[in-house]
Amino acid sequence: MSKNVAPINAAVRFRLSPHQIAVLAPGIELITRSYKDHLRAGTSRLSYPFRIFPPARGFDRGAFNQLFMDNFLVLGEPSL
Repeated sequence: MSKNVAPINAAVRFRLSPHQIAVLAPGIELITRSYKDHLRAGTSRLSYPFRIFPPARGFDRGAFNQLFMDNFLVLGEPSL
């Protein structure tokens, strides 16, 4: 017995208002600039993964995900 299952499309499309972009754009710029500074100089004030000093007991910093960061950097690139 087989079922016909539609393939999963992981792409999600959404629209942002100018006000939402005005809030998000400076943050994206700050994170991308900080990451690029980290690559160039080996450190930056906001290097990814972000740090909390001192972290709370049991705080999970998570793992660096290069694919996520690469996709995030694309957000900061000027569009053609």
